[in-house]
Amino acid sequence: MTFELKDMLAWLTAIITLVAQFFHLKGRIAVIEARQHDMRETFRDGLEKIDKKLDAIDMKLDRKADKKTSGE
Repeated sequence: MTFELKDMLAWLTAIITLVAQFFHLKGRIAVIEARQHDMRETFRDGLEKIDKKLDAIDMKLDRKADKKTSGE
């Protein structure tokens, strides 16, 4: 069994390719996680705005109900 230079280059190329793919995928995952975090914050802010508006509507309805019951 002989081990030639072309075999060593083929194995070295395969190893380098695997390492490069690992770091490439690791970088893509980091980008996706960052985008997910940003989207989660945006979603949370939107829900807080909706909650504030619903609270304002609830307060207005309570005031109208209080006026109606106190006027009778």
